[in-house]
Amino acid sequence: MDGSSFNPAHNAAAKAGGQEPRKMEAMRGEGRDQARKSQGEDRVSLSRQKAADETYKAEAARAELSPQFTLLRDLVAKTLREQEAHFSIAVNGEQKGIEDLTPEEAQELVAEDGYFGVEQTSQRIVDFAIGLAGNDPDKIDAILEGVERGFQEVEKAFGGTLPEISHQTYDAIREKLDDWVASFEEQQ
Repeated sequence: MDGSSFNPAHNAAAKAGGQEPRKMEAMRGEGRDQARKSQGEDRVSLSRQKAADETYKAEAARAELSPQFTLLRDLVAKTLREQEAHFSIAVNGEQKGIEDLTPEEAQELVAEDGYFGVEQTSQRIVDFAIGLAGNDPDKIDAILEGVERGFQEVEKAFGGTLPEISHQTYDAIREKLDDWVASFEEQQ
């Protein structure tokens, strides 16, 4: 075999002196015209022109979300997961499994000024968000949306409820972001 595909219509048309290819082309044209007339149904086009794709507009809009705000959402989710379910941590320079922590060490980590406490956790999230926004307060709605989605994802991951420390962290983030926006309004 020479590697070419077998096409009975083409071979028969070649034998008939070229009449068949014109009939085939006419049939293709009729099929295109009929497909164009069918409104609201799936269509197939045999032309070389690309048809406008209206089907995936909502998906495309979601895909156009800024990668920075997707990062923010993921950071919020990750940080909140760490507050509740971090399996090993460095305590006083020593790596320890969460189950090996003494009650005092665990309490120190989630205390108000501890690494996983409300203050430090909320400040890390706010600093990250403001950095992603390029210190632009006009992006506050997108920042708040990213924070909200992050909390929703974590809440879903934890079966629909979060510990009180997570709610306090959320409130602290909102307060810090409000203060940040207010500082720009005062300057004007």
